[in-house]
Amino acid sequence: MSKYITNLVRTFKLGEGAPTLMVDEAKSLDFSAPSIVTGTMAAPNPGGPIGVISRILDDATGIDSYFEAIQEQMPKRQAQLQELGSKCTSLRMRLVKVHRDAEYAGSNPPKVLVRNFIRAKRGYLDELISVIESFIDDIPSGRTKPAFTEATTGRYGLVTISIPYENAAAAEEGYEWVRSEASSPRAKRMSDISEDSVRVPFQILHSDIDL
Repeated sequence: MSKYITNLVRTFKLGEGAPTLMVDEAKSLDFSAPSIVTGTMAAPNPGGPIGVISRILDDATGIDSYFEAIQEQMPKRQAQLQELGSKCTSLRMRLVKVHRDAEYAGSNPPKVLVRNFIRAKRGYLDELISVIESFIDDIPSGRTKPAFTEATTGRYGLVTISIPYENAAAAEEGYEWVRSEASSPRAKRMSDISEDSVRVPFQILHSDIDL
């Protein structure tokens, strides 16, 4: 069975809130799935900082359990969520299917999560998934392997490669390593069958995920 991840995404008003507030939001929900809270100012869309609460579910049945927990606990969390909502310009929920789990190789807990968003051209999603999976499988021993997910909500064809790094310097080294592979036939094919891609580094604000 495939794992799934729910991503609750908030865009904060400039000067009125910060993604760190979402750590308390994540902890206030009594739900057994492990979670990670991340934040960034580097997203390409306009607006303030963006925060994400990601919860890892063992299978699709966890999706229903997650939304049931939100509804059942709404009365006791309502004041907290209303105050948080007043500091945001948008709130949305995204669901993704996990194709590959991350395998972290750092010596210290990761502080940065780089998300690479790639949109497949129409009719090429299956091939793009296959190409990316083959790339991940060939990452040498001793290097971190990313999580790889496919969006099942929102616009069709979006996949995400999420790589945890020990710090920002390690993330930049990782970027240079990936860039050095840009001329390979596999990388060129990825480019041919993709509409666009965006690389966004996030700071890890809280995590109880066992990487």
